Amino acid sequence: MKNIFKVIGLWSTIDEGFEEPRKEAWTILVKSYRKVAEIKKEKLQEFRSQFELAHMRPTESIKEFFIRIEEIVNGLRTNGEVLEEVKVVEQILQSLSLKFHNKKVIFEAIKDLSILRLDDLNGELVTYEILMNQQKDETLEEASQEKDDQPKEKEDTPNLAEINQEC
Repeated sequence: MKNIFKVIGLWSTIDEGFEEPRKEAWTILVKSYRKVAEIKKEKLQEFRSQFELAHMRPTESIKEFFIRIEEIVNGLRTNGEVLEEVKVVEQILQSLSLKFHNKKVIFEAIKDLSILRLDDLNGELVTYEILMNQQKDETLEEASQEKDDQPKEKEDTPNLAEINQEC
């Protein structure tokens, strides 16, 4: 057995005892734990910064904005942050784009934000966004129809070249 351990290079460990390797292993574990803790702390700071600076982009839909916020919140919670839902709701309301200003004011005035759930807020804002888009589409259709009606009036009016030819 001694020869087998010598061949694979373990006899010196057995001969000297296991005390040194245990100390080395413990030192390695402590160092790696410290590195993991530092990395976790850095990630947490990055997610906090993203959460506090998050704002809805003008071209971003409510669904896209909620997905982005939920990814940040999940990153915070994964790295040990205790984040209450009311804080997320408040941050979302503060981060909405200007087109949602009216809805934001209504939420803040009428609703109790401490009992407002994220899913309810999401549903209300998605519904509001759909209604705004429908109104926008109807306005564009009306404007398009008015524009189509205008060229017909111009066709009925004789142009200058036709008048000169007749003279």
